[in-house]
Amino acid sequence: MSQFTLKLCETPHAITIDILDEANSIQLNTLNNEMLNLTWIWDGAKDKLEEKQRLIDEIYYDLMFVEETFGDEIAASILQLLYSKIDTVYS
Repeated sequence: MSQFTLKLCETPHAITIDILDEANSIQLNTLNNEMLNLTWIWDGAKDKLEEKQRLIDEIYYDLMFVEETFGDEIAASILQLLYSKIDTVYS
């Protein structure tokens, strides 16, 4: 069974998460053969809940692909990391 890790790239108001395999290859969404959209960028809104909902709307299909391909645990970890970043930016 393959092992996957998460790689974070952060700025003060953004975060991108990539999924890496054992060879450090970034995983793609094989349904559309494109990079996974697991990025949140602050747009200046002032409501955490609104921002979290906007994030889910934007990455929903890629997050479902991650859940089905890599498992619930990785999908939940990604969501938690993104939510934590939103909480940090809005505090």
